[in-house]
Amino acid sequence: SALAIMNGADPDVREFAGFNDTTFDIVHTGLVYFGRDPRNLFRAVKLFLDQVVEARAVVRVRFAGGESYAGVSLDTIAEECGIAEWFSCTAHIPREEALRLCGSAAVNVLLPQDEPLAIPSKVFEYVQLPVWMLAIAKPDDAVAQLLEDTTSRAVDPDDIQGMATFFGDRFRAWKRGERPEPMNADGRFDRSRQVDRLLDAMDAI
Repeated sequence: SALAIMNGADPDVREFAGFNDTTFDIVHTGLVYFGRDPRNLFRAVKLFLDQVVEARAVVRVRFAGGESYAGVSLDTIAEECGIAEWFSCTAHIPREEALRLCGSAAVNVLLPQDEPLAIPSKVFEYVQLPVWMLAIAKPDDAVAQLLEDTTSRAVDPDDIQGMATFFGDRFRAWKRGERPEPMNADGRFDRSRQVDRLLDAMDAI
């Protein structure tokens, strides 16, 4: 039988946890590779803002690490989807700056993956932070299975209303002053625990 050992989470990321009660930031870091189309995410943000009008004054959608998708600028895509007023993006930034941005966000977003069995390494950074995470993924994708029984959620790439509802629910919680526990609060994703699983399997062989 097969055994999957995950990359695992490191403790140094925890120091970048912040608290931002001024703006409700929806953050994505990293390049927007082909296949990680942000359009439905942007449409979901627009729907959320139409449904929860009070959020318009404090929401920000912030992308860092890439400024285009498939040769089209993210600013152009954001304008086409009706969220230009709330959107900003920057090119590459240092890792510490990216972690600080993720650590002070309300929601960290993971865009769709071309490979359903892949779990991007940044997921193991997100899990160390007291921030909600929205993974845009199909139910059978590895990322969706990883998030089962956590404070975060995976939503099908075509479920725009589902994403909008997620943002609305988290915005109302944020307004109440609530913050989630880090998904790795119980240590389930620790790199050391993954190493132990590997060594135990090797011992068994």
